[in-house]
Amino acid sequence: LVGHAHIPEMHRRRVDLSSNLPEPSAFARWVGEMRWLRSVVVRVRPGRLGDYQAHLQALKAARERDRSLPPLVVYQAVEGQQGTIFYLNSLRSSLGGFEPGSGPGLPQLLGDDGYRKYVQMTRESVLSTETLIHRFNPELSNPPEEIAAASPDFWRPKPPPAAKKPAAAAEAAKTTQ
Repeated sequence: LVGHAHIPEMHRRRVDLSSNLPEPSAFARWVGEMRWLRSVVVRVRPGRLGDYQAHLQALKAARERDRSLPPLVVYQAVEGQQGTIFYLNSLRSSLGGFEPGSGPGLPQLLGDDGYRKYVQMTRESVLSTETLIHRFNPELSNPPEEIAAASPDFWRPKPPPAAKKPAAAAEAAKTTQ
């Protein structure tokens, strides 16, 4: 359950369209080690869901030929949005993981013919896209224990030491004089 400005949304993870996901037993640990999330929000034109899903399946096949590529987790909005909306999520441990050149671009990944098809499909099937970058904030988060266990110093930071009370500090200064 996520949402923006008091409008709750429900998303369903589309494992069938996601690529290079960690094994289910390692998924929480992987998420717990990440600090940044980039979501590409894709609004699909009415009547073009099948075309767009076929594109995501082709993208998944291309990405899974290179298991060194980081995971891409696809979600689909099921409540709280109008129309068909997909969220293509990339998680990274640092912002540098999103830098150009940190992996092959779509033309290299899909090949010349596949990339031409992608551009044509996007033109015909996608209404709009938007890219959002988020930073995980442990002070505002309540992750499940299996995620927090991956990096407890980040997710469950220890509070800073309490400052000395002014009276106690003055008393300590008198005794040292």
